[in-house]
Amino acid sequence: MPMPTHRNVNYTLIYVLLAVMVVCCLSVIGPRVIEPAVRDWAKETALQNFETGFQEVHHPPGTEHLSHRAAIGDFSNNGQGCDIFIGEVRRYHQHEDEIVEAYLGQDVKEYPIQVVFLDDGHMPDGVVEAFPETLESAAAWDLPEELEHQQELYLVYLVALGYQGIGNLRCR
Repeated sequence: MPMPTHRNVNYTLIYVLLAVMVVCCLSVIGPRVIEPAVRDWAKETALQNFETGFQEVHHPPGTEHLSHRAAIGDFSNNGQGCDIFIGEVRRYHQHEDEIVEAYLGQDVKEYPIQVVFLDDGHMPDGVVEAFPETLESAAAWDLPEELEHQQELYLVYLVALGYQGIGNLRCR
C-alpha cells in the first residue's frame, strides 16, 4: 500500500490578498479615524507643553490667582497652524507699573507674557480678538460676582497665533 504524500501549498496568493485588504482598510479608515486622532493628540500635547511653561512664570509677590483658562484652536481664522491661549486672572494690590515690570522679559516658548488690567470687570477694547471665547467680562472667567467689578484685577496671558509645532500642526 502506497504512503500518502503531502502537497506543498503555496500561500503567496493568500498573503497578497491579505495585504491588499489591509491597505484598502487603512486607506479608508486612516483619513477618517487615525489622522484626526493623531491631530487631536498633537494639539493636546502642544497645549500641555505651553501650560507647563506658563506654570513656570514668576508672578509678582502679593498677587493672587483667581482663575485659569487654556485653549487651542483657530481663533484668529488665519488657517495656518493653531492658536494657543493661556491666561490667568489675578488680583493685585500694588501699583500697575510694578505688575507690568514683573512680567517684562518673561516668555513661554519665545511667546511673550502679556498683561492687561480689567476695567470694572471688562477687558479693554481691542484685546479679545484672538481669544478663544468671549472673555470681555470677569463673568466669563467664572469669578464670583463680588469680584466682577473689583478694580484690582488683571489678566496675565500668552497668545501663540499660528503655532505649527514640530509636525506642522493644523486646527482646521
